[in-house]
Amino acid sequence: MADITMDRSGRSVVAACNASSPFAQALLGELAKAGMEIVLFGHASRSHEKKAKNVSTKSRRESNRQSAEEVAAEVKNLVSAHEPLDGFIYFLDEEPAISLESLTDEEWARCIVSMDWMFLYYQAVSRQMAAQRHGSMVGVGFAVHARGDGQMLTWTVAGEAMVGMSKCLALELLKQNVRVNTVGYGYMEGVQYPQAALDALNEYSQYLGIHRRGTAKDVAASVRHLILDDTDYMTGQSVYVNGGLLI
Repeated sequence: MADITMDRSGRSVVAACNASSPFAQALLGELAKAGMEIVLFGHASRSHEKKAKNVSTKSRRESNRQSAEEVAAEVKNLVSAHEPLDGFIYFLDEEPAISLESLTDEEWARCIVSMDWMFLYYQAVSRQMAAQRHGSMVGVGFAVHARGDGQMLTWTVAGEAMVGMSKCLALELLKQNVRVNTVGYGYMEGVQYPQAALDALNEYSQYLGIHRRGTAKDVAASVRHLILDDTDYMTGQSVYVNGGLLI
């Protein structure tokens, strides 16, 4: 995956993790156009599906230890190459439609392993930012977790995990001048929603009178705001960009 790089003079350096979806790429493109230098990383997380298949046969503790070392080394190399790191963006995976009734063991294992990677990247980046006593961490994902949905279990669970972790981490890092927030989006162009969710979002948006779907540019504006120093008094918060879909 190629980096989106620009002249670093007077610009913020932002590391983006798990940014493989078209929506994430579009959002980062908007941030780059606004003058931020975007560095893509997180290749280790691409192997989470393979590890999920082995989660019941391999020691979980040993697997997590190896993963933690892998992520810590990756983040350390990233910071060494791009220091200082001003921002960190983590994109939640776009999930299929799964209910508790239909959930398989393999699907649940994949969700758990995906969250393991999220925790490890947050942990590694937060340690680096705490050491430099500066930085802003922003988690980005579909905000179905804010209300729940019977057909979107894994996406809801992962979203709640990210929000809860961010609130706790925000308190841990107050004295190190590191801020941690989340941005939840609603009905957006470019997001690969499950068909059932897509139909429901379209119907509900029409019912409410929301005149258009959101765009990556709409979400990028909030992400950029949270990364810049003019929001240095804002931490532990969740910002929802959804045109009124959820208030």
